[in-house]
Amino acid sequence: MAKTISNNELKGAVLAMPEELRFLGDAIDRARKGAKAASEKKVSPVSVGGRPDYAALGLNEEQARVVEQLRLESLELGRKSTDSVFEWGRLAAGLHEIANDQVHFGKLTKDVFGLSRRGAENYASVYRHLQPFRERIVRAGIVASSLYDLASAEPKQIEEVLAAREAGRKLTGAQIKEMLGKTKTASTSPEDGGPAGLRARIAEKTATALPELMANASALLEMVLASLEPHRRGKTVVVSEIQRPLIHPARMVQQQLEWLTWVAVPAPKGFHPHAIHHRPIVKGDRWDELHATLYRLGSVEQWPRAAEVGAWLNDTVVPQLAWLLGDRADKAFAAVEKFDAAAAAERKKAADEKAAAKRAHKKAKLEQERAAGEAVSSLPDDLSDRDVV
Repeated sequence: MAKTISNNELKGAVLAMPEELRFLGDAIDRARKGAKAASEKKVSPVSVGGRPDYAALGLNEEQARVVEQLRLESLELGRKSTDSVFEWGRLAAGLHEIANDQVHFGKLTKDVFGLSRRGAENYASVYRHLQPFRERIVRAGIVASSLYDLASAEPKQIEEVLAAREAGRKLTGAQIKEMLGKTKTASTSPEDGGPAGLRARIAEKTATALPELMANASALLEMVLASLEPHRRGKTVVVSEIQRPLIHPARMVQQQLEWLTWVAVPAPKGFHPHAIHHRPIVKGDRWDELHATLYRLGSVEQWPRAAEVGAWLNDTVVPQLAWLLGDRADKAFAAVEKFDAAAAAERKKAADEKAAAKRAHKKAKLEQERAAGEAVSSLPDDLSDRDVV
């Protein structure tokens, strides 16, 4: 999809102010607080959907039984502590033994553990190669992120790292990489010029822009998921309440994606001879599809009909943003799970309060009727038999 970048492309786009985001912002804040409180015991996204369809994953009954046991064990694990990395590795290695090939393994890790194939392989590598050192590694408090580097190191190198840590030396991930000989060699400076200098400048741009893109995409996914709360309850999404807060974030992610994945080219025939267009590096691939979805999400006039918005956001926008984020999407899904629980609790509280008010009103009415009846019965017989004016 060729596109001319116009200086006025985002004209009129206004960053949503706090009052405009109140509908989604409050929900996201509650979800984030709940997710933070549960960060030490993170549940795999697979737990949201329950038991996977093992038959569809190509597993027989015995294999399904084994894999289900692995899945249940995974629900009790976190992903941050050193010891839990070994446990994830044990489970991933067990799943690898059942998989027919790498493609099948990738499907299993995604549906059973909620992990990418690469992430599961990293866990399994730690389990297979560092198991003899496990107790010492855990006792020494080696940072979990360094285990993946240690997993590919020689036993002698692992001993050197452990000896240094056991001697009381504090080691960062970068220092462990250096001890293992995995630090990057001196690179060309952008100031050196030439193709190498340009590559260095591009690398700097990527190093800066990629984290910003991922942070913005993660925030956008959280907002979309929060806006879908009515849809998850089978109700219609109110477009007027959710559309405007999503426009600017979607445009921001779209533009950041363009800067990283598009190239400038001469305009095709039919355009001004001096015009310059921008297009994706590969037309029609998943990155191009993602860009098209972001463009539509950021364009008010491009949204589907109101009745179709919920399904579009849920079935198209969410999966594509999750694909962009990879494992980082877990945070957004965990947040919305907490949000849904909080929203359900609030609805129950409101319903309970309404029921309590109704009971109180009924009780007051009965008391009033009882009091009126007692007042009448207390009148003299000759008076109670007459009409009271």
